[in-house]
Amino acid sequence: MSRPGDLTFGVRRRGVTLIGAVLFIAVALGVIIGGLVFYQQASTAAMTRNTIQQLTAYGSEIRALCERTSPDDCLAFSLFFR
Repeated sequence: MSRPGDLTFGVRRRGVTLIGAVLFIAVALGVIIGGLVFYQQASTAAMTRNTIQQLTAYGSEIRALCERTSPDDCLAFSLFFR
């Protein structure tokens, strides 16, 4: 039964069903967790790239130092960084 001022007379109102709400929450959680995993992997890749750049710089610096000194002094380093 409707009230006299009700504009939806004769129209059935539909609310959010339980399965629709659960589906929305599941999709939202999937998007949030996917974003967090993507950020974590991007952060790990950036740290790995930075570490490799530092190791390459160390190898270049050691190679440059060995070129300026006698070969016997830097034999271990030159064998390691070839």
